[in-house]
Amino acid sequence: MRLVRSALVVILLSAMTIALASCSISTENPSSTSPDRSSTTSLTAASSTTAPSSETTVLGSEWRRPEICDCSERVVAPIPVGGAGVSYRNVGIDEAEPEGPSAVGLSPDGRLWVLDSVGGGLVDLSGVRIQFSDDDLPTMSDFVWSDDTIIAIDLSREKLIRFAEDGALSGEIDLPVGLRLNNGLSGLRLGPAGQIWVELEGGYHIADFDLDTREFELFDGYPFPGGTYRLVPGLGTTTTFAAGEVTVDIDSRFGGFISSYLIGVNPDGSFVIGTTELIENSEGASRGAEQARWFEPDGSLIATAVLPVEDQFLFVNHPVVLSAEGTLYYLQTAEEEVRVLELGWHTASE
Repeated sequence: MRLVRSALVVILLSAMTIALASCSISTENPSSTSPDRSSTTSLTAASSTTAPSSETTVLGSEWRRPEICDCSERVVAPIPVGGAGVSYRNVGIDEAEPEGPSAVGLSPDGRLWVLDSVGGGLVDLSGVRIQFSDDDLPTMSDFVWSDDTIIAIDLSREKLIRFAEDGALSGEIDLPVGLRLNNGLSGLRLGPAGQIWVELEGGYHIADFDLDTREFELFDGYPFPGGTYRLVPGLGTTTTFAAGEVTVDIDSRFGGFISSYLIGVNPDGSFVIGTTELIENSEGASRGAEQARWFEPDGSLIATAVLPVEDQFLFVNHPVVLSAEGTLYYLQTAEEEVRVLELGWHTASE
């Protein structure tokens, strides 16, 4: 399998450029207001694609920590390329960037779904397909599923697209000034109470977006009830991430540049951060290496997991998701199929 290195390097370099910034970007939008970080509401489950009912489960529920198994990843389900599966485009064409599934996420009932961007639909692990009704939709990069509405983002046209649960198109929303490509528009997240969060610059800034009024509030990071989760500005062989009042420093394992991003927050307040590193190989070219790190609420490292980015056949915009149960899933592409992997947590080691 081959790695789409150009996309990975561009993303990491962009993240590291962002890390040098010391102030918020301008939204040029009067509807954007200053964030209110005074809330002391108890922590809730907060994965970007966790079902809303699970995301509002407070401490003291039936949630249990996942096992630290020191095991390899497990294929939950393969999905074929072609037929009733997913579609690829531009594979083997030198003049075009190959495209395929762009995201993995969960529906409110906890089922895993893959966004078939080229084919215009969602496919679950049992082969059930939701076909989007508009055949003229361009490639979509990310999605969230909030209650009975599927919301996808079309980065190229700077739009949000709404679908009913059966795939029927229910409307398109032009993103306002301040949430455009020149502001770093990059994806979607689902907030802990079902809010639609528009990601800018890979999560360095978050816009809490109101689908009805089309107004938004801009935050420096993810504004969870227990505090804001954000990358701290800085560039080098150590990355610093803030989780509310706690900060963690993560050193590069290979001596190169490193950046970090939020994967999700568990109901007990523990949180998972992804790291991306640039490595020089024997030919002098940079490539990406990624890892997930699971932390206690106080910042103590619990466990790690390998994110197998080097095994990707095609670039995936949103390949990893943390379930409501704290299980880490990864969307891996291959020539003839895509695989949803359950990643194994390993005993923590620096």
